[in-house]
Amino acid sequence: MRVSAPRCTLTASLTYTLGKDLYIPLTSRCNTRTLPETRGPNFALPPHVVSSLCTVRDLETQTQQWKYWCLWLDTQDDTTRHKLPQRNAMTQAARLPTVQQLLDDVEQQVGSSGAAGFQSFVIAGEGEPTLRMGELLELTQSLRATYTDVPIRLTTNGLLSRQSGSINIGSDIGDDNNDGDNNDGDSGDNDEEDMNATVPQQLHDAGVSQVSVALMTSDADQYNELMEPNCQRGAEDPLPHSRVCDFISQCLVHGIEVETTGVDRPDVKKPPAEELAKSLSVVKPFRWRPFFP
Repeated sequence: MRVSAPRCTLTASLTYTLGKDLYIPLTSRCNTRTLPETRGPNFALPPHVVSSLCTVRDLETQTQQWKYWCLWLDTQDDTTRHKLPQRNAMTQAARLPTVQQLLDDVEQQVGSSGAAGFQSFVIAGEGEPTLRMGELLELTQSLRATYTDVPIRLTTNGLLSRQSGSINIGSDIGDDNNDGDNNDGDSGDNDEEDMNATVPQQLHDAGVSQVSVALMTSDADQYNELMEPNCQRGAEDPLPHSRVCDFISQCLVHGIEVETTGVDRPDVKKPPAEELAKSLSVVKPFRWRPFFP
């Protein structure tokens, strides 16, 4: 039987579909545990999704480390599920994939039938999109200008790096491998508050209409255990969870619809998390993703 052409090369598909949504991954890097990692050790994905995420990894590192894994994935039925392989830590911030590469890929996915077949464009993948804030804003602006009727949703941990603050379109953040921030300045709590206000405004202006934020829990200590945030103040930082809450509030202030999410683990108390989301004025029901122990 003839095997279809492999997707996982440096010119392969970067985006992927789940249901009626088109997912656009910007990076594999993260300043917390990645969202796939939080789903548990036996969490698995369709082969075409794993292939796309591994394509992003190869672009970031300019290697073909995952090429043969993806060749095998391309022989698998899409009803099967596969774990995302553990990635190697990156030593510097990646400049790839470029915005143009992603836009070209979206155009191929949309095809001649047009964008009406998609319910939304989702900026999401293995890593944290806001670590490439300049590209994120440029990408969403271009999508909004080209596909005016398709909503744009951002999936994020809501834990902004200081370097994700006010930023020029087309710029990238600094080298913040897994992905802590190397900023040695003494920006204080006021700077963090300003950043949480500035970024949602920029996202809204660029065309993001919805955000899905991993609130995870109502307990700040448990949040650190679940997400292992690696940003700004290191392991002793007591503020990550409150900063996520601030981000949620500011998104609502700036007219962005917010969905809060968590993982349905036995050690997470769901009612307090749901009440916290309501107290932040989130209207949409809390979304609990299944856990795969």
